[in-house]
Amino acid sequence: MVVDGRRVRLVERPVAYLSRLTTPGERKFVASELELSCLAWAYAKLAHLLEGAFCTVITDHSPMEKMLQSQNAVHYGPTISRCRALILPHFTNLRFVYRPGPRHNNVDALSRLVPDPGRSASGGGDVLDGSDSTPDSALNPY
Repeated sequence: MVVDGRRVRLVERPVAYLSRLTTPGERKFVASELELSCLAWAYAKLAHLLEGAFCTVITDHSPMEKMLQSQNAVHYGPTISRCRALILPHFTNLRFVYRPGPRHNNVDALSRLVPDPGRSASGGGDVLDGSDSTPDSALNPY
């Protein structure tokens, strides 16, 4: 990229990492539903940073942009329709870049964690929400 006659190299730097467990209902989603609902959730969580800004969405799910661009005549189902309703007002500010999974080198390490079987995800399951679902009696064996 050239700015003011000088060559500028853009460096990709994440501004935040978000992670949460999937809810029991989300575990039944197909890949397209899960990917799009993930984008809608992240956009809602970071709305204070993203509102009105031009954003690049780097994804390993190539159909995501096409699902958002498709005409209303295409019926995707209620989950994708709700996600589209949340994202479409901001669509003109989004740019999608497809990057195959193995080429993602700065992914969130939290998404690689093995979920704790004792932790409930029914309320959204934010991994770093600060709440501890383990009762005190389970921590103290005496």
